[in-house]
Amino acid sequence: MKSAMKFDSNPTEPGYVLLAMEVWLDNKCPDQAEKIFGRCQELMTQADSDFDSGMLLAAMARYYESVGKLEEAEENWLQVSKIDHPLLQDALSGLVRVQIVRAWKHLRQGLSQIEKFKANIYDATVLRLPGNHDTLMADAKTELETYRELLEKIVLEKDLWRYGVKFSEES
Repeated sequence: MKSAMKFDSNPTEPGYVLLAMEVWLDNKCPDQAEKIFGRCQELMTQADSDFDSGMLLAAMARYYESVGKLEEAEENWLQVSKIDHPLLQDALSGLVRVQIVRAWKHLRQGLSQIEKFKANIYDATVLRLPGNHDTLMADAKTELETYRELLEKIVLEKDLWRYGVKFSEES
């Protein structure tokens, strides 16, 4: 962390801007990352090559991911992915990560809904098919838990903070 504090907080070269963004985000310094984001926006008006634009767009995409603005992150990653750039792999992976984070959010919301619905038995189901409600809820939970295991192999739930997802967040 001390080495991060010595890092240039006002870089002017797009490559250094991207590096600064990564340093501040990895060290959980959102205020510094926000300053770098502002710097990215300033430098985008001056970018005179696809290379520079790609670096700045990648830095902004990473910032947007970190604050949970997935649509904006996706838009920036899409722009990087459309140019022949050294960060193409990052852009393509970033696009996939955005979808994975969305899947995590839907998964968590679904599990929360199942817990709520366990207490609310739909009367028509009980009258026509006694015990079916519990089976339906158990099957849904099992399927979502399978998805959780698969998602854990790609982005760990404990790392969702990197994408603006809070652990207490259920929706």
